[in-house]
Amino acid sequence: MRGQRSRGQLWAFVYLAVQQLLRLLVLSFRSERSNGIELLALRHEVAILRRQMGRPAYRPADRALLAALSRLPSSFAVGHFRSNAGHVAGVAPSTGGETLDVCPSLIRSSAD
Repeated sequence: MRGQRSRGQLWAFVYLAVQQLLRLLVLSFRSERSNGIELLALRHEVAILRRQMGRPAYRPADRALLAALSRLPSSFAVGHFRSNAGHVAGVAPSTGGETLDVCPSLIRSSAD
């Protein structure tokens, strides 16, 4: 009995894996026009769902938390993207040889 169940689970996994591979294969051969149509339909669906949602109802505690988070120094956020070399990494996508100018007072030294 236990062997049949594990064999059934194996076949279910194989079925799902083959199904996903076939979906990937179909997606890779679709034209740009059909991708554009699907994107347009998805954007329309998102617009409809946003209209149905309405604005969130914030409680006073939620507003206080959001206000406190908005007043955190920007160096707090920059510090999380800093690499070991001391420069800011991951803040903006690399564009080749260009460097990202950041205020030196926001960057902590490696000794910190």
